[in-house]
Amino acid sequence: MKRSTELELYKGKIRAVRTWPWDFLGIQSVKKDYAIRHDNEMLPLSGSGLNVAVIDTGLDIQNSEFKDRIKETVDLTEPGDGVSWEEFNKKKDMKGRIAFFKQNTFKTVSHDPHKDKHGTNIAAIIGGRNGILNDCNLYFAKIYPNWTPKMIGYAVYWALSRNVDLINISWAAETCNEILHQAVKAAFHQKAYIFCGTGNNKKDDDLSIAYPAAFQKTFAIGGYTKDVEVWGSARTGRLVDFIGPAQNIRTLHKPFQQGTSFATAFCTGIVGLFLQKWLSEFNAKPLYADLKQKLINRALRKDANKRDNQWGYGIIHTQSLFKIFDKQKINIAMLEDHSVIEKIADHFASEYIENGKNIIVDLSPIKQ
Repeated sequence: MKRSTELELYKGKIRAVRTWPWDFLGIQSVKKDYAIRHDNEMLPLSGSGLNVAVIDTGLDIQNSEFKDRIKETVDLTEPGDGVSWEEFNKKKDMKGRIAFFKQNTFKTVSHDPHKDKHGTNIAAIIGGRNGILNDCNLYFAKIYPNWTPKMIGYAVYWALSRNVDLINISWAAETCNEILHQAVKAAFHQKAYIFCGTGNNKKDDDLSIAYPAAFQKTFAIGGYTKDVEVWGSARTGRLVDFIGPAQNIRTLHKPFQQGTSFATAFCTGIVGLFLQKWLSEFNAKPLYADLKQKLINRALRKDANKRDNQWGYGIIHTQSLFKIFDKQKINIAMLEDHSVIEKIADHFASEYIENGKNIIVDLSPIKQ
Protein backbone atom coordinates (compact mmCIF):
# COMPACT_ATOMS: atom_id res chain seq x y z
CA MET A 1 0.00 0.00 0.00
CA LYS A 2 2.84 2.37 0.85
CA ARG A 3 4.39 1.84 -2.56
CA SER A 4 1.06 2.62 -4.26
CA THR A 5 0.66 5.85 -2.28
CA GLU A 6 4.14 7.01 -3.21
CA LEU A 7 3.43 6.28 -6.86
CA GLU A 8 0.21 8.30 -6.76
CA LEU A 9 2.01 11.21 -5.14
CA TYR A 10 4.69 11.07 -7.81
CA LYS A 11 2.17 11.03 -10.60
CA GLY A 12 0.37 13.95 -9.01
CA LYS A 13 3.53 16.02 -8.89
CA ILE A 14 4.57 15.41 -12.47
CA ARG A 15 1.75 17.62 -13.69
CA ALA A 16 2.53 20.53 -11.41
CA VAL A 17 6.34 20.65 -11.47
CA ARG A 18 8.46 21.23 -14.56
CA THR A 19 11.94 19.88 -13.97
CA TRP A 20 14.90 18.83 -16.05
CA PRO A 21 15.03 19.04 -19.02
CA TRP A 22 11.94 21.25 -19.45
CA ASP A 23 13.49 24.23 -17.65
CA PHE A 24 16.86 23.81 -19.31
CA LEU A 25 15.24 23.85 -22.75
CA GLY A 26 12.87 26.71 -21.92
CA ILE A 27 9.96 24.88 -23.49
CA GLN A 28 7.14 26.40 -21.48
CA SER A 29 8.39 29.97 -21.79
CA VAL A 30 8.79 29.64 -25.57
CA LYS A 31 5.27 28.30 -25.92
CA LYS A 32 3.99 31.49 -24.29
CA ASP A 33 6.49 34.00 -25.67
CA TYR A 34 5.92 32.96 -29.29
CA ALA A 35 2.14 32.65 -29.16
CA ILE A 36 0.31 32.85 -32.48
CA ARG A 37 -2.78 34.84 -33.36
CA HIS A 38 -6.02 32.95 -33.92
CA ASP A 39 -9.38 34.71 -34.29
CA ASN A 40 -8.05 37.90 -32.70
CA GLU A 41 -6.66 35.94 -29.76
CA MET A 42 -3.05 35.08 -28.95
CA LEU A 43 -2.74 31.36 -28.23
CA PRO A 44 0.37 29.64 -26.80
CA LEU A 45 2.13 27.18 -29.07
CA SER A 46 0.73 23.70 -28.58
CA GLY A 47 1.24 21.79 -31.81
CA SER A 48 -2.30 22.62 -32.89
CA GLY A 49 -2.90 21.61 -36.50
CA LEU A 50 0.12 19.31 -36.68
CA ASN A 51 -0.18 15.59 -37.36
CA VAL A 52 2.43 13.68 -35.36
CA ALA A 53 3.09 9.93 -35.48
CA VAL A 54 4.83 7.90 -32.79
CA ILE A 55 6.11 4.45 -33.76
CA ASP A 56 6.83 2.42 -30.65
CA THR A 57 5.99 -0.46 -28.32
CA GLY A 58 2.36 0.27 -27.53
CA LEU A 59 0.14 2.80 -25.84
CA ASP A 60 -1.76 2.79 -22.56
CA ILE A 61 -4.78 4.54 -24.02
CA GLN A 62 -6.63 4.42 -20.68
CA ASN A 63 -4.07 6.72 -19.07
CA SER A 64 -5.60 10.12 -18.39
CA GLU A 65 -2.62 11.74 -20.14
CA PHE A 66 -4.18 10.69 -23.44
CA LYS A 67 -7.80 11.65 -22.79
CA ASP A 68 -9.10 13.28 -25.99
CA ARG A 69 -5.55 13.26 -27.36
CA ILE A 70 -5.42 10.28 -29.73
CA LYS A 71 -6.40 10.76 -33.34
CA GLU A 72 -5.79 7.18 -34.47
CA THR A 73 -3.83 4.07 -33.50
CA VAL A 74 -2.81 0.94 -35.39
CA ASP A 75 -1.44 -2.38 -34.18
CA LEU A 76 0.70 -3.65 -37.05
CA THR A 77 1.65 -6.79 -35.13
CA GLU A 78 -1.97 -7.93 -35.53
CA PRO A 79 -3.06 -6.45 -38.85
CA GLY A 80 -6.56 -7.89 -38.86
CA ASP A 81 -8.66 -9.98 -41.22
CA GLY A 82 -8.02 -9.64 -44.92
CA VAL A 83 -4.71 -7.77 -44.57
CA SER A 84 -1.89 -9.43 -46.52
CA TRP A 85 1.70 -8.27 -46.16
CA GLU A 86 2.47 -10.31 -49.27
CA GLU A 87 0.11 -8.05 -51.19
CA PHE A 88 1.91 -5.00 -49.80
CA ASN A 89 5.30 -6.43 -50.75
CA LYS A 90 4.17 -6.72 -54.37
CA LYS A 91 3.77 -2.95 -54.53
CA LYS A 92 7.05 -1.30 -55.47
CA ASP A 93 6.07 2.34 -55.84
CA MET A 94 5.53 4.89 -53.08
CA LYS A 95 1.94 5.73 -54.01
CA GLY A 96 0.89 2.10 -54.11
CA ARG A 97 2.40 1.35 -50.71
CA ILE A 98 0.78 4.37 -49.09
CA ALA A 99 -2.55 3.52 -50.74
CA PHE A 100 -2.35 0.02 -49.22
CA PHE A 101 -2.77 1.50 -45.75
CA LYS A 102 -5.65 3.70 -46.86
CA GLN A 103 -7.51 0.77 -48.36
CA ASN A 104 -7.11 -1.81 -45.57
CA THR A 105 -8.52 -1.96 -42.05
CA PHE A 106 -6.21 -2.66 -39.12
CA LYS A 107 -6.67 -3.43 -35.45
CA THR A 108 -6.18 -0.59 -33.01
CA VAL A 109 -3.81 -0.41 -30.06
CA SER A 110 -5.26 -1.55 -26.74
CA HIS A 111 -2.24 -1.58 -24.40
CA ASP A 112 1.52 -1.21 -24.02
CA PRO A 113 3.14 -4.63 -23.47
CA HIS A 114 6.63 -3.25 -22.79
CA LYS A 115 7.76 -3.70 -19.18
CA ASP A 116 8.74 -0.02 -18.88
CA LYS A 117 5.77 1.26 -20.95
CA HIS A 118 8.27 2.71 -23.39
CA GLY A 119 5.82 3.79 -26.07
CA THR A 120 3.41 5.29 -23.55
CA ASN A 121 6.15 7.42 -22.00
CA ILE A 122 7.47 8.62 -25.36
CA ALA A 123 3.99 9.53 -26.59
CA ALA A 124 3.29 11.44 -23.36
CA ILE A 125 6.41 13.59 -23.74
CA ILE A 126 5.52 14.46 -27.31
CA GLY A 127 1.75 14.73 -27.40
CA GLY A 128 0.18 13.95 -24.04
CA ARG A 129 -2.06 16.44 -22.24
CA ASN A 130 1.04 17.71 -20.46
CA GLY A 131 3.37 17.05 -23.38
CA ILE A 132 5.25 19.46 -25.59
CA LEU A 133 2.70 19.29 -28.42
CA ASN A 134 -0.31 18.99 -26.15
CA ASP A 135 -2.81 19.91 -28.87
CA CYS A 136 -1.40 18.08 -31.91
CA ASN A 137 -3.22 15.29 -33.73
CA LEU A 138 -1.46 12.26 -32.25
CA TYR A 139 -1.14 9.05 -34.26
CA PHE A 140 0.39 5.88 -32.82
CA ALA A 141 1.69 2.71 -34.49
CA LYS A 142 2.50 -0.35 -32.38
CA ILE A 143 5.14 -2.67 -33.82
CA TYR A 144 6.47 -4.31 -30.64
CA PRO A 145 7.55 -7.06 -30.12
CA ASN A 146 8.01 -7.52 -33.89
CA TRP A 147 10.61 -4.75 -34.05
CA THR A 148 12.16 -5.45 -37.45
CA PRO A 149 13.29 -3.11 -40.24
CA LYS A 150 10.38 -4.29 -42.34
CA MET A 151 7.85 -3.57 -39.58
CA ILE A 152 9.30 -0.09 -39.01
CA GLY A 153 8.95 0.51 -42.74
CA TYR A 154 5.29 -0.58 -42.64
CA ALA A 155 4.67 1.86 -39.78
CA VAL A 156 6.28 4.75 -41.66
CA TYR A 157 4.09 4.07 -44.71
CA TRP A 158 1.02 3.92 -42.45
CA ALA A 159 1.98 7.30 -40.95
CA LEU A 160 2.40 8.76 -44.43
CA SER A 161 -1.05 7.50 -45.38
CA ARG A 162 -2.33 9.74 -42.56
CA ASN A 163 -0.47 12.77 -43.91
CA VAL A 164 1.64 13.29 -40.80
CA ASP A 165 4.11 16.14 -40.45
CA LEU A 166 6.47 14.50 -37.93
CA ILE A 167 7.38 10.89 -37.23
CA ASN A 168 9.09 9.88 -33.98
CA ILE A 169 10.96 6.56 -33.96
CA SER A 170 12.59 6.13 -30.56
CA TRP A 171 13.29 2.42 -31.02
CA ALA A 172 16.07 1.22 -33.31
CA ALA A 173 17.02 -1.73 -35.49
CA GLU A 174 20.50 -3.06 -36.10
CA THR A 175 19.94 -3.68 -39.80
CA CYS A 176 17.90 -2.24 -42.65
CA ASN A 177 16.03 -3.53 -45.67
CA GLU A 178 14.49 -2.21 -48.88
CA ILE A 179 11.06 -1.50 -47.37
CA LEU A 180 12.46 0.65 -44.56
CA HIS A 181 14.87 2.44 -46.87
CA GLN A 182 12.14 3.27 -49.39
CA ALA A 183 9.76 4.33 -46.60
CA VAL A 184 12.33 6.90 -45.41
CA LYS A 185 12.66 8.19 -48.97
CA ALA A 186 8.88 8.43 -49.24
CA ALA A 187 8.74 10.48 -46.03
CA PHE A 188 11.42 12.78 -47.42
CA HIS A 189 9.38 13.42 -50.57
CA GLN A 190 6.21 13.99 -48.55
CA LYS A 191 7.93 16.47 -46.19
CA ALA A 192 7.30 14.25 -43.19
CA TYR A 193 10.31 14.74 -40.94
CA ILE A 194 11.58 11.60 -39.23
CA PHE A 195 13.36 11.92 -35.87
CA CYS A 196 15.00 8.77 -34.57
CA GLY A 197 17.44 7.73 -31.87
CA THR A 198 21.00 6.75 -32.71
CA GLY A 199 20.76 3.87 -30.25
CA ASN A 200 22.17 3.02 -26.83
CA ASN A 201 24.80 0.62 -25.43
CA LYS A 202 27.69 2.24 -27.26
CA LYS A 203 30.92 0.29 -27.65
CA ASP A 204 34.18 2.19 -27.34
CA ASP A 205 35.42 1.20 -30.77
CA ASP A 206 32.07 1.45 -32.53
CA LEU A 207 31.13 4.57 -34.52
CA SER A 208 27.99 3.11 -36.07
CA ILE A 209 24.45 4.14 -35.26
CA ALA A 210 21.22 2.20 -35.55
CA TYR A 211 18.55 2.28 -38.27
CA PRO A 212 16.67 4.25 -39.42
CA ALA A 213 18.85 6.99 -37.88
CA ALA A 214 21.70 5.88 -40.14
CA PHE A 215 19.78 7.07 -43.20
CA GLN A 216 20.73 10.57 -44.29
CA LYS A 217 17.15 11.74 -44.84
CA THR A 218 16.28 11.37 -41.16
CA PHE A 219 17.29 13.41 -38.12
CA ALA A 220 19.60 11.18 -36.07
CA ILE A 221 19.47 12.12 -32.38
CA GLY A 222 22.15 11.28 -29.82
CA GLY A 223 22.08 12.26 -26.16
CA TYR A 224 23.48 14.56 -23.51
CA THR A 225 23.38 14.60 -19.72
CA LYS A 226 22.13 17.11 -17.16
CA ASP A 227 25.71 18.42 -16.99
CA VAL A 228 25.58 19.21 -20.71
CA GLU A 229 28.02 16.47 -21.62
CA VAL A 230 27.52 13.75 -24.20
CA TRP A 231 25.71 10.81 -22.62
CA GLY A 232 28.24 7.99 -22.49
CA SER A 233 25.92 5.20 -23.62
CA ALA A 234 24.64 7.00 -26.72
CA ARG A 235 25.90 5.70 -30.02
CA THR A 236 27.97 8.28 -31.82
CA GLY A 237 29.66 8.72 -35.18
CA ARG A 238 29.72 10.74 -38.35
CA LEU A 239 25.99 10.25 -38.97
CA VAL A 240 24.81 11.84 -35.71
CA ASP A 241 22.89 15.03 -36.51
CA PHE A 242 21.96 16.49 -33.12
CA ILE A 243 21.75 15.57 -29.45
CA GLY A 244 18.87 15.77 -26.97
CA PRO A 245 18.40 15.20 -23.21
CA ALA A 246 18.98 11.52 -22.51
CA GLN A 247 19.51 11.19 -18.76
CA ASN A 248 17.36 11.54 -15.62
CA ILE A 249 14.17 11.95 -17.64
CA ARG A 250 10.99 12.08 -15.56
CA THR A 251 8.25 10.04 -17.25
CA LEU A 252 4.76 8.80 -16.48
CA HIS A 253 5.93 5.47 -15.12
CA LYS A 254 9.46 6.05 -13.82
CA PRO A 255 11.14 9.08 -12.23
CA PHE A 256 14.54 8.67 -13.86
CA GLN A 257 14.80 7.08 -17.28
CA GLN A 258 17.59 7.38 -19.79
CA GLY A 259 18.28 6.74 -23.44
CA THR A 260 18.33 8.35 -26.86
CA SER A 261 14.65 7.40 -27.06
CA PHE A 262 13.80 10.29 -24.75
CA ALA A 263 16.30 12.61 -26.43
CA THR A 264 14.49 11.95 -29.69
CA ALA A 265 11.07 12.62 -28.19
CA PHE A 266 12.14 16.03 -26.88
CA CYS A 267 13.69 16.97 -30.23
CA THR A 268 10.53 15.91 -32.07
CA GLY A 269 8.44 18.04 -29.75
CA ILE A 270 10.67 21.11 -30.00
CA VAL A 271 10.77 20.98 -33.78
CA GLY A 272 7.00 20.54 -33.76
CA LEU A 273 6.63 23.82 -31.89
CA PHE A 274 9.00 25.46 -34.35
CA LEU A 275 7.05 24.05 -37.28
CA GLN A 276 3.75 25.36 -35.91
CA LYS A 277 5.23 28.84 -35.54
CA TRP A 278 6.85 28.64 -38.98
CA LEU A 279 3.59 27.65 -40.65
CA SER A 280 1.79 30.53 -38.95
CA GLU A 281 4.34 32.93 -40.42
CA PHE A 282 4.97 31.45 -43.89
CA ASN A 283 2.14 28.96 -44.53
CA ALA A 284 4.45 26.32 -46.06
CA LYS A 285 6.65 23.58 -44.64
CA PRO A 286 10.37 23.89 -45.39
CA LEU A 287 12.19 21.22 -47.35
CA TYR A 288 14.14 18.71 -45.28
CA ALA A 289 17.45 20.34 -46.22
CA ASP A 290 16.15 23.81 -45.34
CA LEU A 291 14.85 22.66 -41.96
CA LYS A 292 18.09 20.88 -41.19
CA GLN A 293 20.11 23.97 -42.05
CA LYS A 294 17.97 26.08 -39.73
CA LEU A 295 18.52 23.59 -36.92
CA ILE A 296 22.26 23.57 -37.63
CA ASN A 297 22.46 27.35 -37.62
CA ARG A 298 20.78 27.61 -34.22
CA ALA A 299 22.21 24.47 -32.56
CA LEU A 300 24.34 24.92 -29.45
CA ARG A 301 27.76 23.31 -29.54
CA LYS A 302 31.24 23.74 -28.11
CA ASP A 303 32.88 24.67 -31.38
CA ALA A 304 30.74 27.11 -33.34
CA ASN A 305 32.43 26.33 -36.63
CA LYS A 306 32.16 22.55 -36.95
CA ARG A 307 30.38 19.36 -35.96
CA ASP A 308 31.95 16.30 -34.36
CA ASN A 309 31.08 12.64 -33.93
CA GLN A 310 29.92 13.13 -30.32
CA TRP A 311 27.77 16.25 -30.49
CA GLY A 312 26.81 16.08 -34.13
CA TYR A 313 25.82 19.66 -34.96
CA GLY A 314 24.87 20.24 -31.34
CA ILE A 315 21.88 20.66 -29.04
CA ILE A 316 18.44 21.50 -30.43
CA HIS A 317 17.57 24.15 -27.84
CA THR A 318 14.11 25.69 -27.91
CA GLN A 319 15.09 29.25 -27.06
CA SER A 320 18.06 29.30 -29.41
CA LEU A 321 16.01 27.85 -32.26
CA PHE A 322 13.19 30.34 -31.83
CA LYS A 323 15.61 33.23 -31.97
CA ILE A 324 15.15 32.83 -35.72
CA PHE A 325 11.89 34.71 -35.25
CA ASP A 326 13.42 37.71 -33.49
CA LYS A 327 16.66 39.35 -32.40
CA GLN A 328 16.01 39.47 -28.69
CA LYS A 329 18.19 38.01 -26.01
CA ILE A 330 17.39 34.55 -24.76
CA ASN A 331 16.03 34.52 -21.23
CA ILE A 332 16.75 31.23 -19.48
CA ALA A 333 14.80 30.97 -16.23
CA MET A 334 16.91 30.30 -13.17
CA LEU A 335 17.54 26.62 -12.62
CA GLU A 336 18.11 24.94 -9.28
CA ASP A 337 21.55 23.80 -10.41
CA HIS A 338 23.54 26.93 -11.26
CA SER A 339 26.49 24.81 -12.35
CA VAL A 340 24.45 23.83 -15.38
CA ILE A 341 23.89 27.48 -16.28
CA GLU A 342 27.58 28.23 -15.85
CA LYS A 343 28.37 25.27 -18.09
CA ILE A 344 25.98 26.62 -20.73
CA ALA A 345 27.76 29.95 -20.59
CA ASP A 346 31.19 28.32 -20.74
CA HIS A 347 30.22 26.29 -23.79
CA PHE A 348 28.04 28.57 -25.83
CA ALA A 349 27.57 32.14 -24.66
CA SER A 350 29.21 35.30 -25.89
CA GLU A 351 27.76 37.19 -22.93
CA TYR A 352 26.83 35.96 -19.47
CA ILE A 353 24.89 38.28 -17.20
CA GLU A 354 23.23 37.53 -13.90
CA ASN A 355 20.13 39.68 -13.60
CA GLY A 356 18.18 39.25 -10.39
CA LYS A 357 16.44 35.89 -10.44
CA ASN A 358 17.10 35.20 -14.10
CA ILE A 359 20.13 34.26 -16.09
CA ILE A 360 20.36 36.08 -19.43
CA VAL A 361 22.43 34.38 -22.09
CA ASP A 362 22.99 36.20 -25.36
CA LEU A 363 23.74 33.45 -27.85
CA SER A 364 25.69 34.80 -30.78
CA PRO A 365 24.74 33.48 -34.25
CA ILE A 366 26.39 30.16 -34.93
CA LYS A 367 27.80 29.54 -38.38
CA GLN A 368 28.44 26.13 -39.83
